Amino acid sequence: MSPLPQPDMASARRLAATGVDARLKPAANDAGGGSVPASSRHRRLIVESKTALFARRQTVVLQVLADFSSERQLDRALVATANTIKSQLQCTRVSFGLYVNRRLEIVAVSQQATVEGRTGEIELLRATMLESSDRDQLLSFSASHSGDSDLQAHRLLAAGRQDRQVVTVPLCHEEHGVAVLCLERDSPIDIAPLTLQLIAHVAKVLAPLVALRQAAERSLPRHAGESVMKAVGVSVAPRYMKLKLGAVLAVCALLAAAMIEAPYRVKASAELVPLERRVISAPRDGYIQSVDSGAGDRVSSGDSLMQLDTGELLVEQSRWQSELASTATQLRSAMASGDRRKMAMLKADADKSRAQLELLDSKLLRSSVRAPVSGVIVSGDLSQMVGAPVKRGETLMELAPPDGYEVHLMVDEKDISSISVGDHGRLSLKALPGDAIDFTITAIHPVGLPEKGSNRFRVEASLIQPDANLLPGQTGIGKIETGSASLLWNWTHEFSDWFRHKRWEWFG
Repeated sequence: MSPLPQPDMASARRLAATGVDARLKPAANDAGGGSVPASSRHRRLIVESKTALFARRQTVVLQVLADFSSERQLDRALVATANTIKSQLQCTRVSFGLYVNRRLEIVAVSQQATVEGRTGEIELLRATMLESSDRDQLLSFSASHSGDSDLQAHRLLAAGRQDRQVVTVPLCHEEHGVAVLCLERDSPIDIAPLTLQLIAHVAKVLAPLVALRQAAERSLPRHAGESVMKAVGVSVAPRYMKLKLGAVLAVCALLAAAMIEAPYRVKASAELVPLERRVISAPRDGYIQSVDSGAGDRVSSGDSLMQLDTGELLVEQSRWQSELASTATQLRSAMASGDRRKMAMLKADADKSRAQLELLDSKLLRSSVRAPVSGVIVSGDLSQMVGAPVKRGETLMELAPPDGYEVHLMVDEKDISSISVGDHGRLSLKALPGDAIDFTITAIHPVGLPEKGSNRFRVEASLIQPDANLLPGQTGIGKIETGSASLLWNWTHEFSDWFRHKRWEWFG
């Protein structure tokens, strides 16, 4: 794109009041027709001039963006952009200063592939850019009108050059300065306000592109550091204070939970089981005549539990008594006749009858089933079996002596490895929810039992202080103390164990 021709001094001064660049003056001279009034030609000239300047402005902006985007590295992109601005706006030199670690560094100068180190000229350029950055505005300085200007760095940069003009503008993105653009031009004509607007527009368009390119080229440590600083800045900002206070309290609570130690208890379902059970079996074949006690009843030694029917035994007893009486009568008659052989036979029959009567007496005596010891009937509800036949040796009831109970706990397989013999715990029964009973682990069965969809191991424990109000079969919850751990671990270990198991299951 070729630069526009420079206007002469007289034409520029005549059009300065309109703000139109002097290079468009020939278009006014070519406006023809004596029939057209001078005022109309002047207005048309102004309209055409503004249209041409707007098109020129858009062309410059697009060319700058195209050249900036054509380079992959930021420093080379800034050099290409500086060359484009120098060519389009007919500048003597265009420079870019970039903020690196909060320090402004000169990274691009037009028509220079690299920027020399800390030379006097580079330091002067940097000081000039800092004046614009500190004031956060576009600054325009002309050596021919520098009488009362307070821009010291700009004056020094233009020193020795009578027609030197310096324009600096900061590039800001999200309220932060990312770079500074400096243009130097040797011309007796001051830069028009529309050109200054164009420079400001170019800076505004370039600022986010420079910020994005600079962010993309950051190293990993710098990116991490800036992310941390940004997070800290957001956290201490006055916005959303309630939310931030809640987050701080939550973090403090987590830290406290991770530091505070608390006992770790394994929870398991529990059941009271008697230490000893006496089996009450049927003493003979027969029929149940009556039931005096059932499951859950407390009985004393010798109390009647049930009665077997004795009708058949009494009939048989009466028959054998009659035979014994008849044999005795015959024996006396034989003794009177002196028949020794018959006497011996009748004596044997009498002995047999007496033996049968003794057996029947024993069966009649055992027809009443009595408790061998005091205790509680833990099984055997025969109240609905009156009249039912029973066989000799058949189990009728189970009696638990009051010597004590033990606790059977069903521990989940994921917790069994943390339990050992000798551990202490406490038991809460459903029947006595307010009373905690202490116990000690005495045995751990090594065989798992399926229960409620999971595998559980039976753990036996003895009560330290048995309570007389306890009954066999009562259930509750037992908690076994296995040591201490942090509150955070107590709350989250079940989920973390499950997650580790699933991670291994899914990914190996």
